[in-house]
Amino acid sequence: MQTLCDVLQFPIDVSPVQQACACGAAIYASVAAGFYDSIEQAQAKICSPCTKTYTPNPEKAVAYEEKFRQYCALAGLIDPAMA
Repeated sequence: MQTLCDVLQFPIDVSPVQQACACGAAIYASVAAGFYDSIEQAQAKICSPCTKTYTPNPEKAVAYEEKFRQYCALAGLIDPAMA
């Protein structure tokens, strides 16, 4: 998660829910069924608070950006359409 956070340069909150996809489906279903007026309202009632937040490391982002540039350069050699 830290690597993804560093690459995206965006904080990532981690939910304690083991079945996050099922929880998301339940949220949308509860709104569609009329139990809640909005997704935000359903989230406030159904979701548990996040247990951990990863924050981006700007120094690592620079290194990942360089690796991505190298990757794109190699991809352009293999397939010019990727350049």
